[in-house]
Amino acid sequence: MPEIKYSVSQFRFLADNFSYLNTFTDRHTIIFDNVCVFLTVHEIECLLDDLGNLFLEKGIKENSEPNEFGNFIESLIDPLSNAFYDT
Repeated sequence: MPEIKYSVSQFRFLADNFSYLNTFTDRHTIIFDNVCVFLTVHEIECLLDDLGNLFLEKGIKENSEPNEFGNFIESLIDPLSNAFYDT
């Protein structure tokens, strides 16, 4: 799987909101400002599902366009999804 680079604020958001990411243990590498994090396929799938749910719950305006939070969530989903599904 390709490396994915996230900013410190993106990393902190993920770590604060998805506690299962605190047990990084296996094969896939994500880099957060030079900090490598290893995720299992299951953890990546869970993270994508949870981010998608969070986007649907809090990231969409009434006109179905993303709000500011939705744009932030998309900035997390897109590189992870692209790297995960392109391999």
